[in-house]
Amino acid sequence: MKKNYIKPLICACSLVFASAVTVSAEPVNESVKVNKVNINDDFALGMDISSIIALEKGGVTYCDEDGNKKDIFELCHESGTNYIRVRIWNNPKNANGEYYGGGNNDLNTALLIGKRATNANMKVLIDLHYSDFWTDPSKFIAPKDWTKLNPNEVSDRIYGWTKTVLNAFAKDKINVGMIQIGNEINNGFVSERTWQPGSGGLLNENYCNYLNAGLKAVTDFNNANKASIKRVLHFTEPNKGCGTIYAKLERNGVTDYDVFATSYYPDIHGDLENLYSTLSQIGDTTKKEIMVAETNYPTYGDNDKTKYPYGVSVQGQASFLRALINTVNSIDYNFDNKSDGIGVFYWEPAWPQIKQWDKYGTGWASKAASDYLDINGKGYGFGQTPTNKISLFANRSKNVQQMFDSFKTYKYIKTGKNKLANIKKTTVSRPTNKLTIKWSKVSKASKYKVYRSTGTNGVYKLIGTTSSTKFIDKKAKEGHTYLYSIRAYAKNEIDSSNGTEPISVYVPKTVKKFKITKNADSYKLTWAKDKSTSGYIIYKASKKNGRYKAIKNTNSAKKRNLKVKLTDKGYYKVRAYYTVGKNKVFGSFSKIKRIK
Repeated sequence: MKKNYIKPLICACSLVFASAVTVSAEPVNESVKVNKVNINDDFALGMDISSIIALEKGGVTYCDEDGNKKDIFELCHESGTNYIRVRIWNNPKNANGEYYGGGNNDLNTALLIGKRATNANMKVLIDLHYSDFWTDPSKFIAPKDWTKLNPNEVSDRIYGWTKTVLNAFAKDKINVGMIQIGNEINNGFVSERTWQPGSGGLLNENYCNYLNAGLKAVTDFNNANKASIKRVLHFTEPNKGCGTIYAKLERNGVTDYDVFATSYYPDIHGDLENLYSTLSQIGDTTKKEIMVAETNYPTYGDNDKTKYPYGVSVQGQASFLRALINTVNSIDYNFDNKSDGIGVFYWEPAWPQIKQWDKYGTGWASKAASDYLDINGKGYGFGQTPTNKISLFANRSKNVQQMFDSFKTYKYIKTGKNKLANIKKTTVSRPTNKLTIKWSKVSKASKYKVYRSTGTNGVYKLIGTTSSTKFIDKKAKEGHTYLYSIRAYAKNEIDSSNGTEPISVYVPKTVKKFKITKNADSYKLTWAKDKSTSGYIIYKASKKNGRYKAIKNTNSAKKRNLKVKLTDKGYYKVRAYYTVGKNKVFGSFSKIKRIK
């Protein structure tokens, strides 16, 4: 009898977009709202950061929302991640020993990632492709060294390679929790098609034998080492029933696995209600645990709500990820009030495009992969990366990646996170040598954080925390441009507002080369140019240490002179200003000059 599955309440957070029109292409200090999800402590909240070693070699660094540079594994752990997924290719090099790119993910690279994950108190999911480069439903090419082997020999190699990988991870004392036997294996595995040609729907015997060889290697490793690494089969296209292969596996002898995993990308794989129904049906048929091994969501670009129902924004990322976790966690095909869904993995949240992609292998593919990609029909754009839009980090200047608030969704689903009202008004002034920022009070806020950047796409660094609605930046230097943003925080230090719209402030230089020249009928006051300022104000006093009054505002950075009458005796000085709204940010005064 077919069971009627009750659809879970997929509770999307209300969409909250930054009210600020930012000066950079990336969202700035956008806070997210996340409703709590009651998940088990061992629910896998995973990140696939397989490209990280290549990226770091290429100069990419990472920082938290306060601008503190940190190791990305530390950031992951602090933000609620408890699992790291890493892909492994057998020999991702050409005949000259040059890497194919895509992160250059051979075994040695994977071990580096695994050790760092373990040191950061996270488990590892090994993603074995059993190929020298990318595999998915459109390509599943056997490693170069296996192409001349017969099926029995290939099975032996699969078994041996799987054990080699597991032994290497064990030797380095890496905490492996799960291992995938193949990547998106809907249509094939190690050059064998899934379906037997002309059989009317029977699975290919070699396909099944190859899977069983990999699964057996894990089973034997577990038995020999008293380990409990879960064996995962990874498919995709849940909108098409993951190819309906799941219903054929058991009758074809593929039973010795623990987890049925799928990729789920909302723009191509349907809505979450369909995902829930499909995965519940698969779980009921296979009696296996269920997992989403790959997913992601954009912050900008195509805002088609049929593809991205939560809107393309940082909040949209958090709302989607929370809803997906809730969906997987709601799977209970046994109807025993215990979740049969065990985890969700976000694919490549921090993979920017860099200029030296070919040297470091940070693009989809390097030039060294040309022959491989040509041989195998189609590949990926050289140097390009897939994650410009779906990153959980803002790509700042100098390849610094600054964490979005959505990166902490895994943490927030355990605590819940609310949005405070946004700060409505912000002003900046510098009447003397103190640059002062003021803002409107926010209800329920107990403190405010002030962030500053030194460029339109620079890192926003925390420069101060205060319980008042005023902050003096004592370190602002003349001749520099800064961008300021303020965020309000509740007493629990979790709930927060969006950061304010960045305010661009130029602090004018001290006026230099101020001089007074006497002409036949007047005196001429002149000074050096400060091209970034808004204008200059000239002041006069009857005594050198007397009270100076403004006598002229040039209202322009271009005008740098003033004529005064021969009879206008007194003391003069000049200072530049930069206009921010209705206020002025002043530089320091010039030296005082006298007309006798």
